[in-house]
Amino acid sequence: MQKFVLAKDAFYRFKQYFKIALATMIIVAFTKIFIFDFYWIPTVSMEPNLLKGDHVIAFKFLPASRGDVVAVKLPDDPYPYIKRIIALPDETVDIKAGDLIVNNKKVKKTYDVDVKKYKYIESDNIVLKEYADKRSYSIMQSNVERIPDFVKPYKNIGNSVFLLGDNRSNSIDSRNWGSVDKKKIKSVIGLIWLSIDPDTHKIRWNRIGKMVN
Repeated sequence: MQKFVLAKDAFYRFKQYFKIALATMIIVAFTKIFIFDFYWIPTVSMEPNLLKGDHVIAFKFLPASRGDVVAVKLPDDPYPYIKRIIALPDETVDIKAGDLIVNNKKVKKTYDVDVKKYKYIESDNIVLKEYADKRSYSIMQSNVERIPDFVKPYKNIGNSVFLLGDNRSNSIDSRNWGSVDKKKIKSVIGLIWLSIDPDTHKIRWNRIGKMVN
């Protein structure tokens, strides 16, 4: 009789744990499918804002606009790209002497004076503030090698956007594969939830919880 009671109690506990585990899996699956995406940053193409080894949360329900950092999925590529929206549908993009020009208007940029934030940046790079639609974000480019000029202005066609990495001298982006249909945007990058230095394998605690501007 005692064995039966113990078995019954064990079965009851199993049912409770199973319900909790099942509910957790359903919540995680729902969140993953409809609300959040999670990405790891494997390259330096989004420095100085996202470092190699950052892990980020992206929001699927947010509409993407100019200046947003987004995840895009390209055809025949298994991994998404994390880049910044620079130009919107039917706009033109040009680059001359390192300056970004959108719709024949040079995008304002200034030197970023808060150099302490970017102590990890190599000496041959400079950090700048770029301004677009009443917002600003940091970009980085080589102080030695100039960004190649466009042969002619690029025209976004249809419902496409033009994307650039924040590390303008070291990024594969719309300069390589052209503009991207907005339907290919999977989510908008929101914040860093974990950051691990790829060289030391130590957690960069000061980056956790940082919003991606």
